[in-house]
Amino acid sequence: MAGHSPAPGRSGGENRRHRGTQTGDRSAVTTPLGDDKQKNVDGRATRGARDFDRNHRDILNAAIELIGEDVPRSLTVAAVAERSGFSPMTVYKHFPGGRAEMVGIIRNQVLASGAQKYMQQAPTLSGEEHPRAFLFAMVDEFLSNKNLVIHSLSMSIELADKNAWISDPIGLAWHSIEMAEKTIELPATVAELATLMATFFRGALYAWCNRFLSDEEFKRLAVQSFDVAIAAAEAGHHA
Repeated sequence: MAGHSPAPGRSGGENRRHRGTQTGDRSAVTTPLGDDKQKNVDGRATRGARDFDRNHRDILNAAIELIGEDVPRSLTVAAVAERSGFSPMTVYKHFPGGRAEMVGIIRNQVLASGAQKYMQQAPTLSGEEHPRAFLFAMVDEFLSNKNLVIHSLSMSIELADKNAWISDPIGLAWHSIEMAEKTIELPATVAELATLMATFFRGALYAWCNRFLSDEEFKRLAVQSFDVAIAAAEAGHHA
């Protein structure tokens, strides 16, 4: 019958195959139910990660506020929990090491800021200017965060036990002395001078934290740490 003839150029089988392909195409662009579920899971995971990061910052900011109140003993997990609005359990979930971990993280931020200030100046420096600029940058950061440094010192044994009390100070000083060595002759190895410089710097730091030195005296003596290290190395070679 004419009304049921296949379209010109196509057999009935081809028409059926064509319709089948169209049906298959429609199913291919339809989002399976499983994909929707996966998107929901991914969305919840993303929101959960954002919430965790925000809570982490809020807890750390609460610790910073307490440090700023200049009462070292006030920095407890219970106090941080109360200030941040979270439970002590939540605080420990974010910072399993408790207050020592929080102080260590904040202290590392201060050290990183000082190192960054030095690195910004480094291209314009030469010779002994490198370690001196490094020391100036660190001292300025310590003076700007005096309460944190005093908190750290009051917890130094606890922090040292967790390897978080000014971790690797020799490594921090190392780069600036290496840069100095490129243009001047040094009386000792970079490692020896970095050890001496860090030792003298810590001496001034401890005296300052214990109120034996004023801010200005601390700055003057701490910045001289490299020069004292050079003098000590030269004296050792002549002994």
